[in-house]
Amino acid sequence: MTPPRTTACGWLVFGNGEHVAVVSDRLQEGRTPTEAMAGLEYEPDPRMFTPRITAAADLRSGQDAWSVPPVEAPLAGRRQTC
Repeated sequence: MTPPRTTACGWLVFGNGEHVAVVSDRLQEGRTPTEAMAGLEYEPDPRMFTPRITAAADLRSGQDAWSVPPVEAPLAGRRQTC
């Protein structure tokens, strides 16, 4: 498991690979969680092709969370600002 990252905009991002930094950077740019997690591909480990597992929590609201693969979570399309 990759260490979680917190962005200056108040997001906490967890995941199972280097994509945690990518998602954090995208959220920092103001993208929505759905946009930030879009396009993540499988780990390059042939035969298994481990899926990218990612979760992002909005620490400002304490209520909103998103994940890939998706679980029951709000997928609001609103853009975030710092």
